[in-house]
Amino acid sequence: MSFLPIRFSTRAIPYLVFVLAALGLALVESLGGGVDLHDIDDMMRAVEVQRLFEGQGFYDLSLPMIAMPGPYIAPWSRLVDIPYVVLGALFAGVAGADAGLRLAFLVWPPLMLCGFAATLLCAMRQLAPPDKPLRTGEATLALLLLVAGVNEFAPGRIDHHNVQMLLVMTILCGISVWSRRGACLAGVASVLSVAVGLEMLPLVALVMLAVAMAFVFDGDKARGFARGYAVTVLVMAPLSALLLLGPDGASRTSCDAYSAPYVSGFIGYGLGLAIVSLVPASSSRWMRLALLGLAGAGVCGGLAFSFQTCLAGPYVAVDGLTRSLWLDQIRQEHSAFSLLSGGDWSFVGAYFAPSVLLLLLIPALQRRIRLADTRTILLYAVAVGLVVLGCLQLRFGRFMGLGVAVLFPLLLRQWRDDRQVMVSWLAASTGAWVAAVAAIVLVFPSGPPLLSVFEGRCKNADLSVLHALPPGRFLTPPRVGMAMLPELSPGQSISSVPFHRAAPGIHRALVALLADDPESRAAAFRPFDYVALCPQTLPDAYQHTVFSALLAGKGWPGVFRIDNPTPSNFRVYRIDHTHLR
Repeated sequence: MSFLPIRFSTRAIPYLVFVLAALGLALVESLGGGVDLHDIDDMMRAVEVQRLFEGQGFYDLSLPMIAMPGPYIAPWSRLVDIPYVVLGALFAGVAGADAGLRLAFLVWPPLMLCGFAATLLCAMRQLAPPDKPLRTGEATLALLLLVAGVNEFAPGRIDHHNVQMLLVMTILCGISVWSRRGACLAGVASVLSVAVGLEMLPLVALVMLAVAMAFVFDGDKARGFARGYAVTVLVMAPLSALLLLGPDGASRTSCDAYSAPYVSGFIGYGLGLAIVSLVPASSSRWMRLALLGLAGAGVCGGLAFSFQTCLAGPYVAVDGLTRSLWLDQIRQEHSAFSLLSGGDWSFVGAYFAPSVLLLLLIPALQRRIRLADTRTILLYAVAVGLVVLGCLQLRFGRFMGLGVAVLFPLLLRQWRDDRQVMVSWLAASTGAWVAAVAAIVLVFPSGPPLLSVFEGRCKNADLSVLHALPPGRFLTPPRVGMAMLPELSPGQSISSVPFHRAAPGIHRALVALLADDPESRAAAFRPFDYVALCPQTLPDAYQHTVFSALLAGKGWPGVFRIDNPTPSNFRVYRIDHTHLR
């Protein structure tokens, strides 16, 4: 069976139809939001790519125009930047440097969509019955489960989420192939998924555990896949670290980015599973489980001892004030349960199809368990993990449909074979889902609404006043700083952007604009020359602060408004530290 579904025959029709339909959805998304970069992740990635394109060192991830007052060090992977820089250089010969890079931003995401479609249909074809190959309608129908995800491939969506989706689908494709070749594919994608962003670590950990358990319970049938996966992870972890981080970066401990703790974890897993997979075929399940348990305990214990600071999680550097007033108010950091109990129903529809289809797949799963089909059991476990992660944190919502889409051929086959039973399952699954949502609303205590202190976004604001100002440091709320970032003149810098590594700058802005103590306020203002704001609504608890006074246009002793030559809701204030109160 073909590894990828692209052939110049009728077998290519489902692929072509799927790609065209997905591109259509992505273009609708792009036109709906304009061809400009869509969100803060895209904007930040553009700045990072631009600096690399202009000659910044490959391993230098500093952004000195974000001064907190120390420079901001981006935690993101250069793996995402490379294609844009390469394409930008190619297009620059025809369109010029700026236009070439912008063209790369528009072209590369749809090209990744083609790869995403190839890996998805590869996995679906592996699960389709030999006598009933995948049909065009079935492949296109699976697209309905991926609407939210496909939008990540719209032109201009240059953040890392589309890369992560491609890598996750590559993992699923590798498992579906269920051979050493597939194991290598899944192993490479697993390591690179974490290298691109630590948010995929829970899913990759689930895949690693599932592969190990497959070897425990399926012995020789899973031995080749497990060993191939382990060896690939073992080799790929240090290789990716050296190539993407350099020797210094690979040995550095960064709890919030791919670095020594995670490279060490991969190496420990790969080495342990590879060694245990050498046990004789006559060994019992309990022996394999005991050996893997000992190896896992040793690896986890070693990691916990060697990297103790990371036991507090990736946000260990975010202080309490910044966490409570900024990080905890970000919607994507919350679970579906907390938002439901708080009365936020806006996301519920997107959770319905993946959740109900997982329940509908149970009869097909039972059949596969009886057939000892380890491959399908693993895929179902990953699909469940994706939905659970989406419930635990909204940031995973875009990934929820990936696993269910791969398993779609099994669902259709079960529906054709026993429609009456499946109708009953559909009714029961829908009822169970509705009951679960109702239970969450009734049982979970209602939490306080999300009230961000920093909401100003400077949408459509004229920032031209920046070009008339001399070099200096701007104290900014995070989203105001993000809007200013592309418009800064040489010598100008901002204090914060809406990313956790800017927590020191966000903390200074909170203290400077909200603190009651004049000394604390003056100390927070001291490194900066200007304050920049955009209009926003401030929670009632902060109505008698520097922030509220400046938003109301009343001014503050030592903080003076600079006239904007053109009407704009973007406001800049000069700080006079000698008269600041």
